[in-house]
Parts: sequence; C-alpha cells; structure tokens
Amino acid sequence: MKNTNINKMTLCGLILSLFTLAAVTSTTHAAGVTLPPSLNPGDEYRLIYITNGARSGASALLSDYDAFVTADAAAISILAALGTTWQIIGSAGGVWARDHTNTNPASGSGVPIFNLAGLNVANNNADLWDGTINNFNTDATGGAVSGRLLSGTDSLGQGFSGPLGVNGMDYASNANGTDFSWIAQAAPGVSQNDVYRMYGISGVLTAVPEPGSAALLGLGTLLLAARRRRSAQA
Repeated sequence: MKNTNINKMTLCGLILSLFTLAAVTSTTHAAGVTLPPSLNPGDEYRLIYITNGARSGASALLSDYDAFVTADAAAISILAALGTTWQIIGSAGGVWARDHTNTNPASGSGVPIFNLAGLNVANNNADLWDGTINNFNTDATGGAVSGRLLSGTDSLGQGFSGPLGVNGMDYASNANGTDFSWIAQAAPGVSQNDVYRMYGISGVLTAVPEPGSAALLGLGTLLLAARRRRSAQA
C-alpha cells in the first residue's frame, strides 16, 4: 500500500511537472510574440519589428539595408527560429518601401501584420499605408521604443524624388507613433549619415500550434490515462 501511494505521488508529480513545463513553454515568448494569439492554425501573417542594431542611411541600395535587417533578426533567437526572410521598411535609390516589401495595395490585399507584442499593426496592405496603424511597433522583446528611426519614406509608402531620396535615406519616423508619423515624421536635422534603428518586416508566415506545448500536454494526458487503466485493472 505504501509503494502504491509513493507511485501515485511520483506520477502526480511528474504530470504536474509536465503541465507546468508546458505552461512555461507556451509563455516563454510572451516578451517577444512570434505567433499572435488571435490567429487560427493555417492563418497567414507577417511580423514587423524595430531592429536592435542601428546604421546610417547613406546607402542608395535597399539590399544593403535588407542585409542589415537580416543579420539583426538572425541574432535574435525567436526571429531566427522562424526561418523566414527579412526586409527593411524603407525607401532609397528611387525604390519605394511599399513596392520593396510587397505591401503596395495595388499589388494585392496582402496579409495581416503584427508587432512582437502579438498585436495587430495593420489588417492588410491598404491598412498599412492609410495614414494610421492599429498599434505602435515594438522591438524584439515586444517593448515600446521611443525616438526616431530612419525610413526614407512618406506616409503612403513612397520615397522622395529629391537628391537625398534617390541617393540614400534621410527621412525619419516616430518609433511609437500610430498616426502617419510611424513611418514619416518631420525631423529637421536628420542626416542620412547619422545612425538610427530601422523597421524590419518578415516574409509571409503561417500560424501553426507550438509543438512543445502540445507534445508535453499530450504526454501528460497519456500518462494519466495509463495510470487510470492500471488502477481499474487492480
């Protein structure tokens, strides 16, 4: 009888540990959410975030900024784990941000875009460039960022036709704005040679359940069922 009680306690402890570990696994990324909780399995979406690193806007090649954002995301474990592409949300060299990121409303409706707090930023391409966004953008931890970013882009997702707009980025944005300033903010004194953080956007992702949580919960359920069957046979 004593051994039976010990086995019960051990099994209960194991099950409790599994469920606790599952709960921890499901909330580990709470500070940087890559699977927005409002989505259903199979839903497509994109992520937007503010880079940890910073650089100047002196280059006229968006490929240089893409490389910067890609390297920045690769250094962040939860973003690297997604295995997706990353691009700068910016305009330079005569190429507009909305075309570069395939978010031009004329090219298609697109998919919902979320920040790393798990909140919806825009419902689709048109919503991203209508002059307001639904929630401010965040850094990789899901936290708000204050100050200027560099975008080289106006509120419509277009670049500027002047010499600076063609040769590099010289237009700022408001890191925690939700009106047009999120991408285009009048900022006297901003120079393309100054160093700023920037916006990165992922490729299209598909929502899938987190395997770690599902597997642990499933194992706990199987152990409990097995224990009940043994008790019934005793």
